[in-house]
Amino acid sequence: MEDNIFKQKVKEIVDLFSSNEFELAIFKAEEFKNQLNENDEIEFINCLINVIKATSIINSNGDLKEAYQLLFYSYDKLKSFRPFYKGLKLENFINSIQESIAEIKSYL
Repeated sequence: MEDNIFKQKVKEIVDLFSSNEFELAIFKAEEFKNQLNENDEIEFINCLINVIKATSIINSNGDLKEAYQLLFYSYDKLKSFRPFYKGLKLENFINSIQESIAEIKSYL
């Protein structure tokens, strides 16, 4: 997919995520993922979905082990996309995931 279109779609999903619209963000991300053909694009969106799911779990006082696993998997995969992927700056996003992992780990 063209980089600008990909970036815009990701921004729309992140805006929903930032507004705590987790279910809608996941729905839009899944819908978008189904339009993709390239494995790296699909993997990137899967990571984004996992981060949204983990955040939703944390905010609802759910299973921290599950949230940890989702974040750890996404962190590990997203490291290969940095510092930029299709015009998206990922360093702050990746660092935030790393901080969340460390915080959750202290509770487990």
